[in-house]
Amino acid sequence: VGATMYVNAKPCVICAKMIINSGIKKVVYIEYYPDNVGVELLKKAKIETKIFEKK
Repeated sequence: VGATMYVNAKPCVICAKMIINSGIKKVVYIEYYPDNVGVELLKKAKIETKIFEKK
């Protein structure tokens, strides 16, 4: 609860719903996923999303 989750792709709708139910507060992802609905669900649930940027 309140954790940050690091994943290799933008969450899909099903994954976003599971993330919301888990209590995670921030999701950092690397790769692009063609559907943006999952990220929109996370934002509506007040979960921060961020694209990981390599330096």
